[in-house]
Amino acid sequence: MLDNLTAGGTYRNFGTSLDHRLVADDLDWEFGSGPVLSAPAYRLVLQLAGRRTRD
Repeated sequence: MLDNLTAGGTYRNFGTSLDHRLVADDLDWEFGSGPVLSAPAYRLVLQLAGRRTRD
């Protein structure tokens, strides 16, 4: 899912821009450049899709 959202800038279709390097702390996955934003993969999916979590 993360690869699909980042391939070719697909996340932009959700109105999301990236100025961070995303790092999944529960998978071997990272994308982008800049300051690191580390979170579980499901939170990164929500971030890329322009969604928020209730925390």
